[in-house]
Amino acid sequence: MRSINILGAVLLLVASSCNSVSVNKAKLYGNLNEKESQAADFLLENAKHYYTTDNADLLEFYPFLDSLSLSGVTYHEEKKLLENYFHAHHTAPTHYIPDIRQLTAEYLNSNIKNAFQFYGQTWNLHLSDSAFFEYVLPYRAGDEYLEDWRQFFSDKYGYILDSLKTTNQVITTRLLANEILKVLKQREIHNLPTNIYSNTLRPSTLDKIKVGQCIDFTNYVNFVMRTFGIPCAKDGIFNWHCWNAVLTQDSTLDCYVECTFEDKHLDNWLFYVGWKNLPKIWRETFSENPGALAKIHGEEPIPPFFRNACMVDVSKEYFNGYDVGFEIQNNHNGNRFAYLKVWNNKFQFVDWASIENGKCKFLNVSDSVVYFPSFYNGRENPPMSYPFVITADGRRDFVPNHTETQQMALYRKYFIKRAHNVFLKRMLDGYFVGADNSDFSDSTLICTISEMPKMHWNEIELTSAKKFRYIKYVSPVWSWLNVGEMEFYNAKGERLSGEIIGVRNFSSEEFTIKNAFDGDALTYVDAIEPHHAWLGLKFDNPQQISKIRYIPRNDDNFVQAGQIYELLYADSTGWQSMGAQYATADSLIYDNVPSGAIYLLKNRTKGHEERIFSYENGKQVWW
Repeated sequence: MRSINILGAVLLLVASSCNSVSVNKAKLYGNLNEKESQAADFLLENAKHYYTTDNADLLEFYPFLDSLSLSGVTYHEEKKLLENYFHAHHTAPTHYIPDIRQLTAEYLNSNIKNAFQFYGQTWNLHLSDSAFFEYVLPYRAGDEYLEDWRQFFSDKYGYILDSLKTTNQVITTRLLANEILKVLKQREIHNLPTNIYSNTLRPSTLDKIKVGQCIDFTNYVNFVMRTFGIPCAKDGIFNWHCWNAVLTQDSTLDCYVECTFEDKHLDNWLFYVGWKNLPKIWRETFSENPGALAKIHGEEPIPPFFRNACMVDVSKEYFNGYDVGFEIQNNHNGNRFAYLKVWNNKFQFVDWASIENGKCKFLNVSDSVVYFPSFYNGRENPPMSYPFVITADGRRDFVPNHTETQQMALYRKYFIKRAHNVFLKRMLDGYFVGADNSDFSDSTLICTISEMPKMHWNEIELTSAKKFRYIKYVSPVWSWLNVGEMEFYNAKGERLSGEIIGVRNFSSEEFTIKNAFDGDALTYVDAIEPHHAWLGLKFDNPQQISKIRYIPRNDDNFVQAGQIYELLYADSTGWQSMGAQYATADSLIYDNVPSGAIYLLKNRTKGHEERIFSYENGKQVWW
């Protein structure tokens, strides 16, 4: 989800001090009925919160994006072109154009009339007027350039509704929304991790892109759904991930542009990120929430995420949680508010509570998520108490026990995503052959990978004295030759080098067989051929192979020799270090570590993915 940046917040403070939008109200209200006039009042009242982010670079960026959609490039090619574009461009000075200065009567009138085409339909009849205004009527999604998107998407997707009307069935919210999602799901879309521009993309461009961020695709679905009067919102987990929420007669249905409701987007997403539950869910609204922290904090600094007053906590629409109270022992700065943070490669604030008489209570806290109670003082955000989690047995506080210490053997700094286990399976049943002829007509089977590989260096010791001029690895079916690294050693323990040989067709130039021999575990091979693609080496002279080492396609989060790591544990005052170690193998050993705590292993050499864990029964348990 997007938080308002500092300059934008200052601009909105200035804008909110103005009386009203500078539009010709006589022209705006001239042909509106009573209900539409109330809608106009709603838009005018809240327009003070919004603006368009503008800079000269965007005048080049939008035509560039549009040209990619017409060029027929693949996802990988589009992603690379975008990354090159971002690398070559530096954003020009940003300007903020407040809506109170740019909105016109014609634009608002058109938005209202087009929205009210679908007012009171069977799929939104359950909405109150205030809900219709909030989740159907708004004329923008973020800080994008304003466009007449309702007419654009009506022309493009109107046939979906027309087709349903011919069936003579009652068109419900779920039915219409799901039919639209089935069409949108046919788009080829992929997430892009970076974007140098902080603004949200205009609707006509969202309709073309193949790669973007979750906020882009969520805004896109909002535009399309609202075009046809479907109440649709943007929900999310702080600044991590967002999705669409379709508000039906009896429930909230989560969805994303690549999923129908049956696809269970959030279940699949939680499966991918390895969380059992959602920590807290917030919804962006068009109107201001009077009870928002942004409205009541006074002069006390608050986290950037909570500086947006146009959002509400909707966690109860997703899960039934627990109320968790604290008696605050050390509030040296006299804070009026306390917070809950979670760890996602860094701390993320997810909830807040008022402090009264030395106590605070957080409402509807999810189970199976580790929370860090905290204050916020700007740069310094001291803990309020120990980390905790709600389990079936109740609340568990992770309090370091310095009396009962333990030895810890650590193999990773981040959990293996369940989806990544697929990459390990893609080397199972792969095999190695040697030959003296370049066409491998005299090939000899050297060995087969008969056990599930690990997501780190795997070693195969060989005893045969036979020598080969050529050696190759042949991948099993449905594996696309997904190899991260491959090494061959002679009887003296020396790593062998030679000419890299193998297949020549790959999903992109980023994924060639050179990646298997470049010393970088994170790069990998991705061949066009799904079955029995191969790679190997041609030696100058026949060589005996005594050992093979390899890494499957991986996440590069395992402990690696030659890199520096540091183990931390959390107590009531923050992270405490157990010292840095230079890894000499695929694991680290730490002695005399306080038990019962939450831990974090950081790679001080490279990488950014880090996951908190407890240590139980001699194993890392990821949270």
